[in-house]
Amino acid sequence: MRNSFIFFVFVCIATIQLNAQHTYKLLSEACDVNISGTSTIHDWEMDAKDLSGFIQLQNVSQVASLQTGKIELKVKSIESDRSLMNKKTYEALKEKDYPLIIAQLQQVEFVDKNHKAILKLNIAGVQKTIKQNITVVAKEGFITVSGKMKLKMSDFKIEPPEALMGTIKADDEVAVDFKFVFKQNKSLNK
Repeated sequence: MRNSFIFFVFVCIATIQLNAQHTYKLLSEACDVNISGTSTIHDWEMDAKDLSGFIQLQNVSQVASLQTGKIELKVKSIESDRSLMNKKTYEALKEKDYPLIIAQLQQVEFVDKNHKAILKLNIAGVQKTIKQNITVVAKEGFITVSGKMKLKMSDFKIEPPEALMGTIKADDEVAVDFKFVFKQNKSLNK
């Protein structure tokens, strides 16, 4: 009877080990997020700095086992070198009501060397599911996820910012170039 109990405990522990998820924490200082677009007068760029998040893999040695993740970006951390542009951006993104932009990874499809992420993207209180091509590189306890997406502000019910009584107006489409760096969080993987 005692041997049966020990075997049962061993099987339970082995099952837990096999189903364990490996968590990687976002390294905000190593990430790059650049948002760019055009307006009636000039091209513009903004950078975002204050991010937090994680990803989880089923198997630490296989990027293809990427299962879930979440990234939060503070709207107030999106900045250009123009204070008026920053203010207009925060207003357009309804920062007072929705201080975070949230991307939740739902699934990753791996076909050959191509990766397609299915994300729930929440901007200014509007949630959309999108498919996004990404590049995933794993190296020595780090995973880098990068890509470029095009978004329309109107898809998220955002009125493109304008200035000088409407004489300067941002175009609806923006490009978001991103590089997210995650480090294996060994304390969460025990």
